[in-house]
Amino acid sequence: MNPSSSAAARRGVGLYSIKPAFQNRLAGIADLLAALGVHPDVLTYAGLACGLAGGAALVSGVALPQTAWLWGVPLSAVARLAFNALDGMVAVRAGVARPWGKVLNEFCDRLADLAFLAPLVLVPGISTGLVIAALCTTLLVSYLGVLAEAAGASRQYGGVMGKADRMAWLGLAAAATAATGSLLALQWLPGVLLIGGGLTLLERGRRTHARL
Repeated sequence: MNPSSSAAARRGVGLYSIKPAFQNRLAGIADLLAALGVHPDVLTYAGLACGLAGGAALVSGVALPQTAWLWGVPLSAVARLAFNALDGMVAVRAGVARPWGKVLNEFCDRLADLAFLAPLVLVPGISTGLVIAALCTTLLVSYLGVLAEAAGASRQYGGVMGKADRMAWLGLAAAATAATGSLLALQWLPGVLLIGGGLTLLERGRRTHARL
């Protein structure tokens, strides 16, 4: 398998497949940050801060309630994805990429997922059990991706509910609620995340098994 087909296999379906195009758009910013000496860990922490900000916007939107705050959720989600892409790009450009950076990135990513999604339990009329199941599935999806690399295969990304897809669904649900005042999109979101996460687990497991 040539490198390009191997990369395509790791990306699979989902929004992760457009990551190279997304990175190309951020290339100029990455060059500037590297030239300014910005450490990639700062960008990793900035991605986590976006998760906390998005979670706070979700809490404010559904618990106060002040639905206008929900517009901050998609904005925070896009910013998180940008910082998550930039930390690795800057690390490579500055020549400071290291194993600890990968550990920090993965750990902060999982904290950001929890910060963004855990506040869903506050949505009126939502199933708490369904939110917990969706959170567990989300963490397992990421864990399986890392476990594949630890076992000797490639780090598994993609699937129908990878990180970018989760952020897209969350952002759309929050925006729909902010625009209409109806909580229906947020109430349905945990079910979408759970089903999509389950399908992603199956896909990543299948690809990992094939690689090993």
